[in-house]
Amino acid sequence: MVGVRESRRIVGDYTLSAEDILSAAKFPDSICRNHYPVDIHSVKGGAKLLHETGGEAPYFAKDAWHDLPYRCIVPQGVSNLLVPGRAASSTFEAQSSVRVQQNCHTMGEAAGIAAAWAAARYGGDVRAIDVSELQTEMRRLGGRL
Repeated sequence: MVGVRESRRIVGDYTLSAEDILSAAKFPDSICRNHYPVDIHSVKGGAKLLHETGGEAPYFAKDAWHDLPYRCIVPQGVSNLLVPGRAASSTFEAQSSVRVQQNCHTMGEAAGIAAAWAAARYGGDVRAIDVSELQTEMRRLGGRL
């Protein structure tokens, strides 16, 4: 069975990077927590897993995680579109960590709520969403942000 691990990604209002992952970056507009390792599969075979190496970066601390900010699913130059999942705005390295199902589901939930609110309250403008209100709603529904 062929699986596609990577495809096109948007350029969002923020682009998540490997540095964000290694520094266990926290963002005020977080919509998801992640600690899945950077998981790059080479076309020549083998995989590079960031968690197989130790280090002093905050990423390696027990119970560490980094946030995925809402801005990563908001494409630059568009007012009424959200792009969650593996196409969210991230570097090649960061995408290999955030593309997993749990994160895609959580980004999708955030995008669904935000899209409904944008349509009902803000004329479709997804940037007008009160992200703290979105976070409160996601927590109410059982999310860990």
